[in-house]
This record gives sequence, structure tokens and C-alpha cells, in this order.
Amino acid sequence: MSGRHSIPRAGSRAQGALMGLHRVGGRADLHAWMNSCKWSETISEFHKVIIDRLQFLRMVEFNGDAYVLTRAGLQHIDVDADAPMPVAPVVVGPRIFVSSRTLAAKHMIRMPLMREGAHDYASYPSRMGDAVKPHLAGESLTAGERVNSGSKA
Repeated sequence: MSGRHSIPRAGSRAQGALMGLHRVGGRADLHAWMNSCKWSETISEFHKVIIDRLQFLRMVEFNGDAYVLTRAGLQHIDVDADAPMPVAPVVVGPRIFVSSRTLAAKHMIRMPLMREGAHDYASYPSRMGDAVKPHLAGESLTAGERVNSGSKA
């Protein structure tokens, strides 16, 4: 057998694709497989150059939703076919460091009540038993901002 369907040589793109498929766990969809072997050409080129050739040689088979490395493919890249497949690496995001200073009260955003009428609640007197008491929050307000709270009893 010569030409297009000959066994992939060491260092060839087909050999690299077999190694890439083995690195991601021996089973991957098309895009994950292309990313693992750093393929920079089109998908149709990948099918023509890599997939068709490896499927013809029965080193790779399509299993419904993913390409799977077969026993012949594992033997070609000198991997024990009975050994467990490597676990595909999981990409982890960057570590985030939050200093304890940001949790201090002086670093927090202060939300003052700026809306007109925000302190209107202080103009209503409270009752304590029969006695009418001014609202405690009204202590800091000026005299013109609250209603005189006299005894109505």
C-alpha cells in the first residue's frame, strides 16, 4: 500500500493527530481533536488529510458523536492497548486573589439616601403605650423637617 493510505510515518501530521487524540483521552469530537493537534487549516482539509486516511487504516472510528482511537491506532503510537486511557485535562481558570483590605468597611461603597422625602418617616410620631414619642431617627433632623409631636392623649 503506498501513497495516500500508507501507514503514517513518525513525525507526520497523521501521527501527530493520533497522538493528539490519545492526549485528550482517546475520544473527542471533531473540534476538540483538531485543537489537540493544533490544526490550523480548514475542517475539510482535516477530513481529507487525517480522518479519511486514519479511518481507512482502521486506526480511528467514528462512534456516533465522537472519534475514537482504536486498538490498531494505539499500537501504531506504541501505547499499550490494555492500559487505561489518560484522563482529559480540565482547563482551570486563573486564581483570583482578594485582599482582606477590600472587605473592610472603609472600602465599601456608601449609599446615602439622596432621594427627596427619604426622611419623611421621621415626621410621624411613634406610640409607646398611651404616650406619643418622636421618632428616634428624627433626633438628627432639623426642627423644620419634622412635625411637632405633641401628646394627643
